[in-house]
Amino acid sequence: MPAIGLVVVHFGFLGYVVVGGFLAWQWTRTTWAHIAAVAWGIALIALKARCPLTYLQDWARQQGKVAPGG
Repeated sequence: MPAIGLVVVHFGFLGYVVVGGFLAWQWTRTTWAHIAAVAWGIALIALKARCPLTYLQDWARQQGKVAPGG
């Protein structure tokens, strides 16, 4: 069950990176949070690194005896 929660958090973060600009436009207090999220996403892509949430998801799947990514 923890793996499902991690997947929800992961997709929530990805969704915030993609559409959070519209939230920042409406609620300017969220601008810096969105800039940080976008910078984190760009850094992961530029450095070809894996997100820490991916490691946590894989760990949770191993604990549940489910193959990573499936």
